[in-house]
Amino acid sequence: MFNLKFIIIQIIKTMFFYFILILKKIKYSYFRTFFYYLRNKKILKFIKKNIKSKIPKNEEDIREKVIIFIPEAIFPPHINSAIDLWKNIKKDYNVIFVKCFNNLPRCTFKNLMSTQFWSANVSSNTEESYCISCYRSFESLSKKYNFNYFDLRQLNQDVKIVDRNYFSDDPIFFLKFKYKNIQLAKMALYDYFICNKKDNINQITQEELHNLKKITYSNIKQINLLEQIHKKFAFKRIFLIDEYSSQTSLRTWCLNNNIKTYFFQYALPLGNSEKPSLEILNIKSWPEKDEKLKKIWKYWKNLYISHNQIASTYGDLSLRISGSGNHIFSLNYDPNLSEDIKKKYNLSPKKKIIGLFTSSEDESSAISVNLKLFKIKINNNDAFNDQTQWINETIKFVENRDDFQLIIVFHPRLYRGIGNYKISPALIKLQNIYSNKKYKNVKFVFPQDNVSTYNIIENIDIATVSWSSLAIEISLMGIPVVTGVEKNFLITPGFESIYKSITKKSYFKKIIKLKEFRPDYKKLLQAIKWYNLRAFGNSIHLQFQPNKNNIIKLMKNNTPLYMQNFHNLKRKSTRNKLLELKYLKKAIYDFKKMFEKNNYNTRLSNLLNKYYEQIKIESLKINV
Repeated sequence: MFNLKFIIIQIIKTMFFYFILILKKIKYSYFRTFFYYLRNKKILKFIKKNIKSKIPKNEEDIREKVIIFIPEAIFPPHINSAIDLWKNIKKDYNVIFVKCFNNLPRCTFKNLMSTQFWSANVSSNTEESYCISCYRSFESLSKKYNFNYFDLRQLNQDVKIVDRNYFSDDPIFFLKFKYKNIQLAKMALYDYFICNKKDNINQITQEELHNLKKITYSNIKQINLLEQIHKKFAFKRIFLIDEYSSQTSLRTWCLNNNIKTYFFQYALPLGNSEKPSLEILNIKSWPEKDEKLKKIWKYWKNLYISHNQIASTYGDLSLRISGSGNHIFSLNYDPNLSEDIKKKYNLSPKKKIIGLFTSSEDESSAISVNLKLFKIKINNNDAFNDQTQWINETIKFVENRDDFQLIIVFHPRLYRGIGNYKISPALIKLQNIYSNKKYKNVKFVFPQDNVSTYNIIENIDIATVSWSSLAIEISLMGIPVVTGVEKNFLITPGFESIYKSITKKSYFKKIIKLKEFRPDYKKLLQAIKWYNLRAFGNSIHLQFQPNKNNIIKLMKNNTPLYMQNFHNLKRKSTRNKLLELKYLKKAIYDFKKMFEKNNYNTRLSNLLNKYYEQIKIESLKINV
């Protein structure tokens, strides 16, 4: 006989469980908003009354004032890097942070809440809850470190817009809008491209135009606030993070007013470094960094390579492949899929497999905005006009041969991902062009296929990459890389591991030549050096044995960190080929174990074994 009471209790429990589950899954729901409102009501009352700054009087501190403008304390990597920066320069400079509470309609954090910002209006309660979290984080850090700060709420918040283009409903006219002779409307296109995953402005919707105006208005307000801070403190230097329009607008205003501006951030993934390394540059836009590094490469490549350099490089690469390094654009590598990949894409063991890895056009379009505004010219002498021509010409080449297979991997960012759930219009276009076509030697991997880029990489012999940093990762695995289109991003200074073609003829000639590729550990060493220079060359990374004076030299003498690091390495290191090989052998041994699980035999695991054996033999020769 059924126990009715027991059954009713179980039904109630089940219903309650699913009710809680549904509540958890409803993001930014009315329930959650109401909960925030109740929880934050008392906090909000305190915050609105607590308007104060912590600034020593001029007679108490006569040092030069420096501003660290990072109002978004809610981003741990950003605010932590700012604290590190402050620790390094606080003895020589009077450093002032800015404290914010909902002063900016579109700060970087609100901007990056892209699914809300660009597709729907976020409720004021939800925005306020972000600001409360941000404010509390700042308060906690200021009490812990006792740094100086200025509360933006103490300034005049009024904004006056005179240029009528701002009010236009036509995107063409709106994009002509200027404020204080700064093209703020065009600057907002950087955010538009990144947040919408778009690469052109042909079809700006009215909703998107409305949001462009919001961020432009926020940037106007930022400039007004910074102008008032400048009148109070007459600062001559400012540190800004990232390249979104919120930072670029301030950077432009500062440059127009003869104020030195610096980029700062934590360098690339940490590998097995004990702590993150702070990167600082005196540039206007990120591509300038690689142009500067290209000039020093001819000297850097001849330096001795240390244990720390090798360990950091392969530590970082392992983190990226495993997914624990927060590499958001690709699924985690899965060694159990190795055989499945071969079967799924019908990869022939008798043919050389070329992997073609595309990049995301929206990022290129975004950076182009800033390069044009700052009048920076980047000329990488590309063999192809664009990615479409590169893809089509490579397909045509492979289809006319019987010794190659081509597998094309479209950039994972084109599909839904962490932090941005939009699907790029470019992906839909690519699917319409390629998904229904049948080729004898070509296969396609679309982002929604849920295949890790690294699972493809372990099954190829040759890689061809556009402007993605993936080219550097692949070269570290010992696979030869060819590029014929970099656009605004330098991925190679021109060395054999990542070969740059400047003509179509040289591009295809190199691919044919790579059929006879033989592993050479010296090329691995070059790839490691380039990775280290690009990732850590402008930082106070532990491998360079830095001290706090490095940043001060940058600020006072305009000596770039990469020059300081170069001279430091040159002075402190002596070349020892046997030791170099010892470190490399250990790194390759540890790294190749990632690809040898379940005894699957892949092209990459075979290649890494060849490198390992070659290094062993070379070490024995030196010993003898």
